[in-house]
Amino acid sequence: MEITENLNFVIKENDFSSDDEPPSSLSATISKPQNIQSKVHEYLNHDSNNSEVISASEKSLLFMKKHFPGATLNDWNNWHWQIRNSIRSHKQLSNFFSLSDEEKRIGDENKDSLPVRITPYYASLIDSEKPLQSIRRSIVPVYDEFLISKGEASDPLSENHDSPVSNIVHRYPDRALFLVTGYCAAYCRYCTRSHMVAKDSKSHLEVNEWELGFDYLRKHPEVRDVIISGGDPLTMSDDKIEFLLSNLRNIKNWH
Repeated sequence: MEITENLNFVIKENDFSSDDEPPSSLSATISKPQNIQSKVHEYLNHDSNNSEVISASEKSLLFMKKHFPGATLNDWNNWHWQIRNSIRSHKQLSNFFSLSDEEKRIGDENKDSLPVRITPYYASLIDSEKPLQSIRRSIVPVYDEFLISKGEASDPLSENHDSPVSNIVHRYPDRALFLVTGYCAAYCRYCTRSHMVAKDSKSHLEVNEWELGFDYLRKHPEVRDVIISGGDPLTMSDDKIEFLLSNLRNIKNWH
């Protein structure tokens, strides 16, 4: 990958005003650190197997040694390892936490609910003895998820109502949301997109399934801002991310 002086890094001390939100036609003043090229080269040439890795907290290290005794610090800092070793079932939860009665009432037979996925790192932050801990309530399911009150909906933001084609949400005139995957490294219990996240038909989209979205954006020149979301787009392979961004950049409406 060639690094030139014309790097597309926009770094500015002050926030953009609402009229200057990228990708507007206005050109912002760029304050570029002198050593940015060296930092980019350092990142691109980084050896993922290098012994110099990001340190982990004492709490996380104790958790790793207890529950993953064969893991190394390199493993722990590898996001692929984190995903492969995620907690993915209610049965597994009891191996890591002392479950409350409300947590015990959830079973793996509840197939219609948002599934469990907690990475080891995220699990290491959870207090195993305090079911009301905020981070634990955010990620560990409880039976109350199945108590549906009046006004609740699986699509609380009504995104499907503003979805002209699959994977595109076009609610505001000049911007659109492109939902490119339904997969996340962890599933938050408060997710407002549980109607699509972790669903088999939307979790692992193939690139050809994005074509409807590309075609829609080509036909709507009023759209100047595309927000890529999901799921977590950064869990996709580099090739898929490059394909996605290249196709968006090639839409002539924005040139």
